[in-house]
Amino acid sequence: MLVHSQRRRQGIGRKLLELVENRARGLGLSLITFDAVAHGRSEHFYKAAGYVVAGYYPGYALSPQGELDDTALFYKQLV
Repeated sequence: MLVHSQRRRQGIGRKLLELVENRARGLGLSLITFDAVAHGRSEHFYKAAGYVVAGYYPGYALSPQGELDDTALFYKQLV
């Protein structure tokens, strides 16, 4: 999931995440997992939304600048 940089901090990402979670619940799913760039805004965003970091892959993803970034593994149990 990605929100354009000019549209961030307007609640769009949180609303998209809410829609995904509700759809998953509607399908009878109880766990969401994914990965994202670690140690930055996205990690903070997902933690604030109740997701837990299960661990990190060091130097796993290539950044736009050509450097290797760590990747965080997230999960959230749906109730």
